[in-house]
Amino acid sequence: MRRFFTFGDSWARGVGVKCTETYSWQIAQHLGLVPKGSGGGLYYNLGMGGNSNKNIAEQILNMKFKKDDVILITWTTPHRDDRKHNKYFQIDDTILLDNFPKHIRRVEEYLDGYNYTMTQCFNPIFGYDYKLTSEIDGSNFIEWGKKNNTLVDVLTDRWCDDTKENKWMFSDGNSFEYQNRFIDKHDNHPNVLGHKLIAEHLLKYMEK
Repeated sequence: MRRFFTFGDSWARGVGVKCTETYSWQIAQHLGLVPKGSGGGLYYNLGMGGNSNKNIAEQILNMKFKKDDVILITWTTPHRDDRKHNKYFQIDDTILLDNFPKHIRRVEEYLDGYNYTMTQCFNPIFGYDYKLTSEIDGSNFIEWGKKNNTLVDVLTDRWCDDTKENKWMFSDGNSFEYQNRFIDKHDNHPNVLGHKLIAEHLLKYMEK
């Protein structure tokens, strides 16, 4: 029987909302893959608050999937895999990303032939001061190679718009004008409406 797996950080986990309000639950529900009663085992949310991309990759590599499983991977910011990148706003030169693409490549190789989709929460790579030190395939990564292809861009009406800047890529940037989609101005996690918008957006790609 088909199962639905979600991996990621606090956005995937659904910090601040009920488990049945997360975007992954809503997607699974749409696909008919939510638990049936107390003994259900079709839906697994393995997102963790503060998760690194390294740990997300390790979680996936330690799983045994079936060919008909549905797998949704939401990578976190590449900054969490290299502490020096936490000073992004203080660096003028191009930042080389070494660990981030390696984690993605490992997962791509492991899940070759499986039904999986990748996306990213925030800090988009393309169109900003980042450079990947190794290539990845990216065919299962939603809008790979395009500017503003993160979930933050979904909630701030910047999805793949190369004429605008991501709200979180600058020290003075914020999402307050879209606050009705976040928990509050001090907590940049999606609220119920935010998760609903993300679910609707991702489903357009996953149903293809």
